[in-house]
Amino acid sequence: MKKILTLFLPILFLSCGSQKFEAIDSEKKINELFKLKKVVVNYPESWTYKLDHNSIAYTPKDLNDYLHKCKVQIFNFNGSILEIGPINQLNKSKEELEKIGLPKNIQTRFGNTDIYKVTNIYELRNTEELITYIFHFSHKNNFYILRYQADKKYFDKYLKDVDYFIENLDFKNDKN
Repeated sequence: MKKILTLFLPILFLSCGSQKFEAIDSEKKINELFKLKKVVVNYPESWTYKLDHNSIAYTPKDLNDYLHKCKVQIFNFNGSILEIGPINQLNKSKEELEKIGLPKNIQTRFGNTDIYKVTNIYELRNTEELITYIFHFSHKNNFYILRYQADKKYFDKYLKDVDYFIENLDFKNDKN
């Protein structure tokens, strides 16, 4: 029994230590990303942010969302909208998307805003249906994407919070 404890006790302490270092590295990476962003994201009090594949994702606190069941991401994007996941998974040209009614155009505080609604089924997630809204808009000659993605069962519940993100989004270059 002592031999087993002698073997596993150091491993236990080392693994706890590495998780602490990972948390510190994660927070450091998040701080670096906040500095690089051109946008200042004001989010609802019931949401929080996390590191998600080298970007910052916002997620409802009540989901404890480590599986990304519901998230919002906002980033500067000057490429083709066809490059954005999950639009790129549709394998359609811009003309083909227009034939199926994408994008929808609405007015937001940023003027004309294109909205793409895409539904995917991800087999890696037990074939859950994932719905994505992609808002594509411009501000001072820069293009931005706000991507709201949620499992079908959460999509409508948190959709109203997306309005909060859009209405309260600020830009660093406006603060001068």
